[in-house]
Amino acid sequence: MQLYYKPLRCNKRISFENGIQIVDARLVAEKEHVEHAIAQAIKAFKRGKNIARDILVEVLVRLSGQRQIKYAIEKFGLKSNVQDVVVISTNKNRLEEFKKKYSCRELGDILKIDENKFNILKKTFDISDREIEIYKPKDFKEKVEILKRLIIEKIALLNLD
Repeated sequence: MQLYYKPLRCNKRISFENGIQIVDARLVAEKEHVEHAIAQAIKAFKRGKNIARDILVEVLVRLSGQRQIKYAIEKFGLKSNVQDVVVISTNKNRLEEFKKKYSCRELGDILKIDENKFNILKKTFDISDREIEIYKPKDFKEKVEILKRLIIEKIALLNLD
């Protein structure tokens, strides 16, 4: 099983598409986050330990870092007026069709974590300043790396339940 993803900035209003998972890019902690979620979803299906029946919903659950499908959809599912998205599919051609349909261009920079996104991610994943400061980061770059590790750890913990 293979999954593909692209970080995109789209110029047209996006709507639900079959065969594609669309996630607000502000909620993705750089490429490591989405790649880890995809890898964990594939492993879960191979081992019969999946939470969702659909692989793309499983990726959404893994991205969210918790087991509740309803929460994953509420928090990470497509919202109106979102321009920067991460699009995930089992079919590479569907990604290209989506890109054309919504006048999107690939933009890896939308996954980068700035101060604003850092705060959004902390709130979304319920990570406190104290949790980050335990590691004694020297600068913002180190704080970002710690935050990414903590988010990936939350995804890994889904395997223990």
